[in-house]
Amino acid sequence: MNVHMIICLVIFVLTIASFLWGKISMALSALLSMMLLVVTGCIDIKTALSGFSNSNTIIMACMFIISAGFSKTQMVAKLSRSVAKAAKGSFNRVLAGYVIVTFLIAQIVPSAMATFSIVFPLLLGVCDEMEISPSKVMFSIGIVAISTVTSLPIGAGAIYPAQYNGLLQNLGAGAYQFQIWDVGLARLPGVIVVILYAIFVAPKFAPDKPVIETREVKPVSAGGAAAKLSPVQEVVGYLVFFGVILGLIVTSLQLIKIPTVGTDGEIHCFSADYNDRRGTYDSDLVTLTKVPYESLPQKEHLTLATVLGSYDIMDLVINFNRTSDKYHIDLKDYYEMTGGSDVMDAITKLNTEIMAGNVPDIIDLTELPYSQLAAKGLLEDLYPYIDADPELDRDDFFPNVLSAYELDGGLYAAVPGFGIITAAGASSVVGDKPGWTYDDYYSALSTMPEGCIGLDNSFTKETMLSIGVAIDMDTYMSWSTGECNFDSDAFKQLLEFCDQFPSNADMENYETSEEDTAAYRIPRGLQMLMQASVVTLNDYSSDSLFGTDVTYIGFPNSTGEPGSVLTGVDSLAMSSTCADKDAAWQFLRTFLTKDYQLDLYCLPTNIAAFNELMDEAKVIEYEKDDNGNYKLDANGERIRRVIGRMYDGTNYTDIYSGITEERAAAIEELATTTTKLLNYDRSILDIVTEQAQAYFAGQKSADEVAKLVQSKANIYVNEQR
Repeated sequence: MNVHMIICLVIFVLTIASFLWGKISMALSALLSMMLLVVTGCIDIKTALSGFSNSNTIIMACMFIISAGFSKTQMVAKLSRSVAKAAKGSFNRVLAGYVIVTFLIAQIVPSAMATFSIVFPLLLGVCDEMEISPSKVMFSIGIVAISTVTSLPIGAGAIYPAQYNGLLQNLGAGAYQFQIWDVGLARLPGVIVVILYAIFVAPKFAPDKPVIETREVKPVSAGGAAAKLSPVQEVVGYLVFFGVILGLIVTSLQLIKIPTVGTDGEIHCFSADYNDRRGTYDSDLVTLTKVPYESLPQKEHLTLATVLGSYDIMDLVINFNRTSDKYHIDLKDYYEMTGGSDVMDAITKLNTEIMAGNVPDIIDLTELPYSQLAAKGLLEDLYPYIDADPELDRDDFFPNVLSAYELDGGLYAAVPGFGIITAAGASSVVGDKPGWTYDDYYSALSTMPEGCIGLDNSFTKETMLSIGVAIDMDTYMSWSTGECNFDSDAFKQLLEFCDQFPSNADMENYETSEEDTAAYRIPRGLQMLMQASVVTLNDYSSDSLFGTDVTYIGFPNSTGEPGSVLTGVDSLAMSSTCADKDAAWQFLRTFLTKDYQLDLYCLPTNIAAFNELMDEAKVIEYEKDDNGNYKLDANGERIRRVIGRMYDGTNYTDIYSGITEERAAAIEELATTTTKLLNYDRSILDIVTEQAQAYFAGQKSADEVAKLVQSKANIYVNEQR
């Protein structure tokens, strides 16, 4: 916890205490808190004032002004007298009437703020007529406006059954449909409780007088103590008030894009799809026509098994199901099936079912032993499908990525995008060529200042060992031949290298601080290398921290080969027992197209898509105002657009748009030359880490542990082949 966090907590506690004390108005207390945050440097002045531009704040302030004017009209006075007369002096009757009115308006206007703004001036007038404190009723009205908005299928509430039915249809459960009143009836008991609470209970807890007097908006009483408005002023008052109310209704409806039912029974609505890379919503006007479920074409169903499937996968499944007349993909998420609490349990369950022969048609390979599945013949070779596809070719893709996923000449995964995990260092220290042996690592570290560490403090013996084995898994074992090589010198050297880091047990009770982070240590020369992930063309973190040219040296290893590793994003496979392989391919091929990969938040495997994104990344963009004009600095120069910020432990460094040619070349070289695939075979890794504990504890030598791992790994591999 840093100093600013402590200051924020202190100010927060003092603010709450002031609210409870009540001697200082809540408004003044809030303003003083904001000033303290600015003065202490916790927030800048721009952030502090940004809340005043919030639409809700502006709506509330403006509605108070409009309500003050409308309350002076004769309509409010006459309505107030009529309500008071009808209520015969009964407070509960008045409150019940306005609670019901609030509830009904909340069904038409999908905004609690707008609903409250409509009722407020009317209720204020009758309170003045009956000499009732507004404080006794405003709380009740606020509760109803917030809690019952769009409860019934009237106006905005009608959208919910349509939304739920669309979701059910996409999930393959179209036979189960919500009727128009189902959602409203489910919420009705809660609505009744809220209304009764607002009428009979809430006023008992409301203050007799407002915390802050609102004399400025006090309405004219029915007796008319103040001067009456002229006829013109009356008309203007009505036009302004009801015009604003109509505007609030229309705006609210527009914001939620309520579907509209046409005269022909069709439903017209907006469909919005979020673009991760561009950070925008792509909206389309969609027309839906209701047809009997029985008349829909009977589709052939395929199963896609995943664990916490990504948004891109789910989005593609929805679009495929929507557009295909013949096929429907059923998404089977094992994370949800196992209770949604433990990802590893879900991965284990999916892997176990696959190994037992219960293989889904399409498999999300994330965290699954890809090489093992392919070697056992459970996955379909995709090369014949690519070769037969008129729009795809092997040459369309990075050969190093395809090669990483090959097994015995076959390709068993559709890989739309990838990232690279590596270790980065300042070129002045590590040189400009990737690849280090362990001796190279120790030699470079010996030249660093005293107290400097080699890699991130977050690494432990166990995590570094898992990474080392996962990076060089094909060196240590082969599912094709069943051979293991854990008794090699390379594995023994890996054990010795990992032993320099703390153990998991050492880190259990260790409290990390800001000074333990790479962001703090690297700029101060206290850390030589950092783990770096290159997932997009704008990954600047290493450059910003080192403050100089950076080399992606990779993790040290026994051979000195580049220690960078590929990790696939949304890698999918077709099972060899798939019910309809042509249908599965029609789904999988979409992941390999240029158009699809252009919108991914990662490095595309399609070369044309990669080159196009690279050209975009080189373009320098400039800040624009709301009118589309370029913002200028004090010298009249255009301000370069900031696309991110990097924290070095003390200060923030702006990251600007437009990567340099040198930066582009470095990323391209890394993307095209990295050949190793991160292979997390959990069973093998468990064997390795379990046996290595004896070495880390000083109970066995590296040679003894290597022989034990070799024996157990051999048994496991041959049992599973």
